Amino acid sequence: FTAFLVEGELSELLRRRKMEKSVAGLKNHYIVCGIGTIGRHIIDELHETGRPFVAIDSNEGICKELAEKGMLFIKGDSTSSLVLKSANAANAKGVFCSLHSDAENLLLILTAKGINPSLRIVSKAEEDESEDKMIRAGADGVVLPKFIGGLRMASAMIRPEAVSFLDRMLKGQDETYRVEDIVINAGSAFAGKTLKTSGLLDKKGISVVAIKRGEQYIFNPSGDEGLNAGDALIFIGETSSIRGIKASLG
Repeated sequence: FTAFLVEGELSELLRRRKMEKSVAGLKNHYIVCGIGTIGRHIIDELHETGRPFVAIDSNEGICKELAEKGMLFIKGDSTSSLVLKSANAANAKGVFCSLHSDAENLLLILTAKGINPSLRIVSKAEEDESEDKMIRAGADGVVLPKFIGGLRMASAMIRPEAVSFLDRMLKGQDETYRVEDIVINAGSAFAGKTLKTSGLLDKKGISVVAIKRGEQYIFNPSGDEGLNAGDALIFIGETSSIRGIKASLG
């Protein structure tokens, strides 16, 4: 019985060490704070689209569930700077704030920005008045689930086929299609070319639906449309194809 206890503790220690090493080696990953109703959808989407992430939650049962799925996680308080640092926030790309209350998410935004000012932060907010506070605290985007839910219900009623198309795209089992974006940086292989000469129109499994230039969007761009540094290309396509394009651009 003693051997069983010792072996169990040793196994858990080795598992934690292995996970800590994996998290320490991450770069440009995402940190998901709070694996509740919304947080679960976030990690499912990141996993489905092949993006590296670390989940943080203080609930023992949730952490056990994440461990069984083989996902990287940290057990602790997301608003703690020590916990965020253990999730390698200094090298992360972004943080999702999906804690229970707006006050917790606001504190999390301030803590995360204090560790890494370049982090992109998206937070949920229950109250409309919290949105402005979170933006001023450093959030790059704020999502109000009640507002989004109301719009979705209205859309399901008045434009059912469009909603059905989006559902099929997001929940398809055979292939994963998403709306994605790619920013053209200076020195990019696409910069200075037209949409046609870039070869993007010949790529299988993707469609370029818009180009964002400054604050303007060019919808359904023609093949003669030029691509400039700073432009953002908006795609609909199979995620593996879009990842291939991003990889080719570095």
